[in-house]
Amino acid sequence: RHLAVGGADGKQAGGPAGDVGQVDRLAGRREVRPFDRLQIDQIVVNLLTNAIRYSPEDGHIWVRTDREGDLAALIIADQGKGISAEDQGRIFEKFERVDQNEAGGTGLGLYIARRLARAMGGDVAVDSAPGPGARFTFTLPLRRE
Repeated sequence: RHLAVGGADGKQAGGPAGDVGQVDRLAGRREVRPFDRLQIDQIVVNLLTNAIRYSPEDGHIWVRTDREGDLAALIIADQGKGISAEDQGRIFEKFERVDQNEAGGTGLGLYIARRLARAMGGDVAVDSAPGPGARFTFTLPLRRE
């Protein structure tokens, strides 16, 4: 699997998974508010683990930072089998998984990730369709200077 990392300015660094490179700071003079680092780490690890788990061996995973209005965004996209519109809301519920027959976790990861993000004023959302993979966006509010 290959990992590509990019910043809001469009610059990218990447290489094989594990060789993350430097992520550029968000464009502008705003910064993310101080939040619980462990909670943020838990969300990011969950999203990256899912992207790795559901991508093919020769697939790519993209990690990018961006700004969406007053929100900082971390976008993680994979080349997995994708998620249907019907399943997209359901995957954030307790013990829910896209395919119960497929090897994977307990169905708690996305539920916990979204609850942690929302408790900090952000969110975790998905944009996907069957076939082209999934794109998860983790947002947190920016601090105004």
